[in-house]
Amino acid sequence: MNVKLTQLFSHSVWAGFKYYREECNVAEFSVTKPIGDMVLSLNDAFDVLNGRCIQKSINSDNFDDKSQALFNLLDKIYDTEKKLKEENKTAFISQTTMEALRLTIHSVLILTRDLLENDFNFVLTGKFNEDYL
Repeated sequence: MNVKLTQLFSHSVWAGFKYYREECNVAEFSVTKPIGDMVLSLNDAFDVLNGRCIQKSINSDNFDDKSQALFNLLDKIYDTEKKLKEENKTAFISQTTMEALRLTIHSVLILTRDLLENDFNFVLTGKFNEDYL
């Protein structure tokens, strides 16, 4: 099974939001910066989590950069939860989904660091999951 829903969380969608907001000055897109930032964070994190070939792998040289994309998404999840709680609003995804995403990211970071520290040359994070994220 190949999941295509995540194409909504792509660099192209982020670029489209930015283009219509900043270049075309379309009024309806004037408020899209926060959602665009979230889309870009999801895109970057999914790119890290979908590494299925050596060119997309995590290794000792790029671990800090690749893990930063995952930490950025964790920060956005935390900020979103905090703001929703302050404003007494409902999240766009279930609490269970947010917790599962957070657990997945933490697990990938810990497992990847452990493998690299134990003489693995690279880690293909996309092999940790059945479908592309």
